[in-house]
Amino acid sequence: MKILTLLFLLTTTLFSFSQEATIRSYQQLKTENGVTIYVGEGTYKVSSNNTSHSRYFLKYENTTNQEVTISFNKEMHYRETCYGCDSNNQEQQFSIVIPVNTTYSFDENHNDKRYYIFRKDNNGWITKELTDFSIKNINIKLL
Repeated sequence: MKILTLLFLLTTTLFSFSQEATIRSYQQLKTENGVTIYVGEGTYKVSSNNTSHSRYFLKYENTTNQEVTISFNKEMHYRETCYGCDSNNQEQQFSIVIPVNTTYSFDENHNDKRYYIFRKDNNGWITKELTDFSIKNINIKLL
């Protein structure tokens, strides 16, 4: 009986914190030597706290037979404020290692800022809203 109760509580807890990302479709951003970066618009929701964000999601595809490192800078404009416009600011510099013949996109294992750009809060709790963005200084290196 204790085991059943524990399983029930564990299952309930896992489902109560469910996260969901719905991405409409991806558009190709850059392709180079068998490596492609895509961007897609979508919605990110967390049911446990009623979070709903509009985001741009990034997907990385390596079709080569070598591991690759992708590095880039994100430049994001939220009205008059720009994040990543200062070339000395390392906060918006990212890199990711993609194994041979692998695609990475936003999911439960890949959910940090390398995989998305915040656009707006659909509930209005966060007032900043993205007005423009770009991915710059994209460097693809075969390892």
